[in-house]
Amino acid sequence: MPATSGKYRPSFSPALTEEQKHFSVWEANEERLTMFRGLRFLCIGEKFKEISTEMQTILKRGGGKVDMFDIQDGKGKLRTFVTRNKGNWVAIADSQAMMAAVGNDEWEDIVKEGHK
Repeated sequence: MPATSGKYRPSFSPALTEEQKHFSVWEANEERLTMFRGLRFLCIGEKFKEISTEMQTILKRGGGKVDMFDIQDGKGKLRTFVTRNKGNWVAIADSQAMMAAVGNDEWEDIVKEGHK
């Protein structure tokens, strides 16, 4: 039974690293409100199914901009995005789902294009 006085704080999962086993890491912090400011997130999916609306909401609430990229559009369209947004973007994708959608070789080509 949790303590009735003070704040109830659950125990930490054994899967967490030692750095994550401090309550200060998990407490509300106003600095985090804009932790994604200045970043663009390129959410890569097949017909935009792989990126949840919850993930999009988190990124936007943190001040980030969210762009969607349909994996079927290929590396040419990705190259255009990379050229326009040099250095201030982060790709988010489920690599296993993307390999299933376009094949291993095409996915590797797209990943390489993103690293240029």
